[in-house]
Amino acid sequence: MTSFLETVDGPIQFGALDVPPIPADFFFPGSDPFIGPVRFSSDGNGVADCADDCPGDADTFVSANKYTVGSRSNPGSTKEPLVGIQVCAYDKSDGSCARPQDLQGDGISHQEDEAIAANCAPVNCCTTDLNGECTIHLPPGDYIVISVDTTETVLPDPLGVSASDLLCGELKRKHLQQIVKADGK
Repeated sequence: MTSFLETVDGPIQFGALDVPPIPADFFFPGSDPFIGPVRFSSDGNGVADCADDCPGDADTFVSANKYTVGSRSNPGSTKEPLVGIQVCAYDKSDGSCARPQDLQGDGISHQEDEAIAANCAPVNCCTTDLNGECTIHLPPGDYIVISVDTTETVLPDPLGVSASDLLCGELKRKHLQQIVKADGK
């Protein structure tokens, strides 16, 4: 069998002088150009195969919105983006820092968001834009996405959502929702 790729030992550095970056929108519409190493290995058949590690990030696209709900019997609601909030992804796999934060023993839920954010280091973070959106670049894994406003000026309580089983090259879409009553109660 003949391959259009020659077997390469070691990584190829995309974005280097001799190898251009992988162009924007290659992986999905709106994806950034990829600059970085891609490792190849050969199993002896003359065909270059991707190595076991992921050649690029998996992404979690976050949309954060505030919903204000009226108080009458048929309440209306308004939606506005949560602009400029930091959103971080925390590893929640077995053996991670997040697991001991589960004091109830029922699995990681919104009750542990504040403790995880206070006691564990994030894997990566992003800040929401004018649409309340951002993308967190992550290696494949099991995560919880949390936003905490320590000043409590934008978010009185932490917002969190699970981003489980993120696979190599995958784009997960997650929504953080703050719900408030129009009368402030």
